[in-house]
Amino acid sequence: MKSSNNIYDLTGFSKVYRFTMEQTFKSPTYRTGFIMFIVMAFLMGPLTMLGGMAGMNAAMDSDVMTGSDKVPATAMYVVNNSHVDFPENLMDLDDTSFSDMQIVEADELPELSPTEIGLVLSRKTVDGEDSYLLETVISDDSEMSAHEVEELSSYLIGGFNDARFVSAEVTEAQTELLGSGITTGAAQTEEEFIAAKDKKFSSRQVSSFAMGYCIVVFILATLSASYVINTVMEEKTSKLVENLLVSVRPMALLMGKILAIMSYVALVLICAGIAALVSNGVTKLIMNDRMKEMTSQFNFSSITEMGAWRIIVIVLCLVLSFLLLSILAGILGSACTKLEDAQSAVGTCTAFSMVGYFVGMIIPSMENKTVDIIASIVPLTSPFVAPVYAVTGRIELWVFAIGLLILIVTTMLLLMLGAKVYKKLIVNDSKKLGFLEIIKLSREGA
Repeated sequence: MKSSNNIYDLTGFSKVYRFTMEQTFKSPTYRTGFIMFIVMAFLMGPLTMLGGMAGMNAAMDSDVMTGSDKVPATAMYVVNNSHVDFPENLMDLDDTSFSDMQIVEADELPELSPTEIGLVLSRKTVDGEDSYLLETVISDDSEMSAHEVEELSSYLIGGFNDARFVSAEVTEAQTELLGSGITTGAAQTEEEFIAAKDKKFSSRQVSSFAMGYCIVVFILATLSASYVINTVMEEKTSKLVENLLVSVRPMALLMGKILAIMSYVALVLICAGIAALVSNGVTKLIMNDRMKEMTSQFNFSSITEMGAWRIIVIVLCLVLSFLLLSILAGILGSACTKLEDAQSAVGTCTAFSMVGYFVGMIIPSMENKTVDIIASIVPLTSPFVAPVYAVTGRIELWVFAIGLLILIVTTMLLLMLGAKVYKKLIVNDSKKLGFLEIIKLSREGA
């Protein structure tokens, strides 16, 4: 038989949950926020495309080798004194702005017209070392700008280098080998070297994943904190909560309200995600090939390719971090007595989230094992760090298990604190209580 004085009694939870959901969607503010969030998610595809097009247009304005706008060049006279055979096929001007230009081999440059270019190839000695010189010449009254001709000169250097390799009878495979670079890594211990060989994700992939995950957690945290605190304050100022407390225990009231807001935020994100995927698909249908290459970095398939257990870990940690910060917001919101107090409470929750957010964004680039372990077990930062490091193998599973256990215990302790003090806080109209005063109040019983 349940005691009516049991502070952890959840009787009435479902009624509070349904009531809060109904009130949330009846509110014009929340309905407008719901719609605006989905609209903005849908517009992300077109806005990304427009931004990419603007970048492409800017690049085209600064690069005359794209072939989109023809340069008024009718002929280029090539004087080759370099002893390197530089045939027309190695100039490869077909897809450039100079594709209509005729290539003419000459022993010396003629008098150039406004639409003609001179190209002189020669060898020279600089500081005692032989080198090649490629010079472009235009007439004094040329219809082409010096910038356009300099772009052509820079472009032709690649073809001339190919001609040098062909002249030296270097094979294509040898050319690729000579052109490949050499990179060096930082000094590392034998243990670090062996661990690096077993990595499934590069440091760059981990950093990119961590950035996206931290943004999602931060959005969840700030949205839930704001909604929970505002909802608590609305019911508190309307005295509605006093009527609810007659038939509903504080624990049921707190959890019903928090889980309802969590459901609202989750629904917003799910609908926004669907809108973003639809927008992404529609936008790609009207993109040209070059735009598709520019937006190919937004690849959502990497999430589904992670594997079931990794997705479960991510979702579990998202729910726990969501619940932890929502309970904190509920307790702080119930301790407020006026609108200014509610704003301060939102700021406090946001500050907690910001700490975890910045830690999660910064430490992936540090690659310090000790820092990784500490950040993965501290409750303030583990929701932002541990899931990413666990699924990418950057921390051992036992470290993640310890961090997850500490996070669960912290959430339960905070929930127990809320159950003990929520009733007294929610009917308190005298003054806003600080967190230390809330702790003191919990020792007096509920």
